[in-house]
Amino acid sequence: MPKHSIQRFEYSVLRVGDEGFSTGHFLELVRLNERHNNKYFSVGNKCIYFTQYVGVIQVGNLTIEVLPKADLSSNDVNKWQSAFIEMLRVSRLLYFHSPTYADLRIRNVSLLDLFFETFISEVEMLLRLGLVKKYRLAERNVGVLKGKLLFPQNVKYNSFHAERFYTRHQIYDSNNIFNQIIAAAVRVLQKALSNSMLFDRVKNILIDFQEIDDIPITSDNFDNLLFDRKTNAYKRAILISKMILMNYSPDIVGGQYNILSLLFDMNKVFEKYIYYILKDAASEFEYCDVQIKGQVNRKFWNHKTIRPDIIINLNCDGHSERIILDTKWKVLKQPSPSDLDLKQMYAYNLHFGAKRSFLLYPKVFDSDHYSGSFHTSKAVKSEFTNHQCNLYFIDMFDGDSLKKELGKIILRDIIDEDKLTVILPL
Repeated sequence: MPKHSIQRFEYSVLRVGDEGFSTGHFLELVRLNERHNNKYFSVGNKCIYFTQYVGVIQVGNLTIEVLPKADLSSNDVNKWQSAFIEMLRVSRLLYFHSPTYADLRIRNVSLLDLFFETFISEVEMLLRLGLVKKYRLAERNVGVLKGKLLFPQNVKYNSFHAERFYTRHQIYDSNNIFNQIIAAAVRVLQKALSNSMLFDRVKNILIDFQEIDDIPITSDNFDNLLFDRKTNAYKRAILISKMILMNYSPDIVGGQYNILSLLFDMNKVFEKYIYYILKDAASEFEYCDVQIKGQVNRKFWNHKTIRPDIIINLNCDGHSERIILDTKWKVLKQPSPSDLDLKQMYAYNLHFGAKRSFLLYPKVFDSDHYSGSFHTSKAVKSEFTNHQCNLYFIDMFDGDSLKKELGKIILRDIIDEDKLTVILPL
């Protein structure tokens, strides 16, 4: 059956009968969702309602791309596919050889094929370097006595072959867990690929893995891996292998609807993207010493903690300030955040000693940045009166591409040297 693809945006709906989306595909997606505590999407009557989880699902012959979208005027899937790939790359959630918007439009590649192509290139690089070899114990019949002779097995197999020995001995070869993981992921690709050029590359790769055992790979195999100087080159390929193997569910019964999913919470993607572009911009910032920290915990209630997305520590000519940033992948029509978000920022300001905090949203409407102050509480120390929560709307695009200097733009807008206050120690 020929492969085909469907592209949808987040918070859209996919119904049985749409573009070849069959009842069988629908049922497999329901099972996938149930295996992940129903977090990926909502299920309706023969339809799937996508939520904030975006990425790609390959179910049988069908590839479904779910793309982010914070835009009113454009339904250009190439624009958002390119932006999503760049955000995943910058945020270190997936590694890609970053394609341009024009490249994606010309090649008309799927997100999954791009991911597979990156993995194949990594494995080909390892083959050029030579597969890593390690010592391991093996039990087998050999013509020369070496290692430890196993008497019961030797009697069983060599009663009439005195010239042979059944031993346990060390051998030095490529049949180790690192190559076994890579081989397992490549074998999954052989089943999942629809791109003929990539399929031919996978067939050539598998020739070099013929002597590598085909073993079941679990999460424990990845948890127990210890990298050294010889295996450091494997890190990227192992990371991608983990994504492939831990998100692949073969249909053992029918074989028609093997399913592979790579889905990401867009809130986390946006958070990490902003964190890394700010961190890169801070290293080149001209006016102040800027330190960017992410995910700093502070005790809040009993064993519960609070943790803002990003903390900016500034030092300008001996004056210091701490600023709290929290990213929100939401569309605000008006500069009016939810009460829950405001209460969250109020707690961040008090617990982290910040007099200014910012809620960062993608800019969709023609909204200006907005500043608001929390009202004074008698229970709060006087130095923390008149602290603020500001709304910042990020204009992400320059034409059809993400802005290259976006981190510097955000830092320049947020940092206001005339309002520096004394920093409190973390």
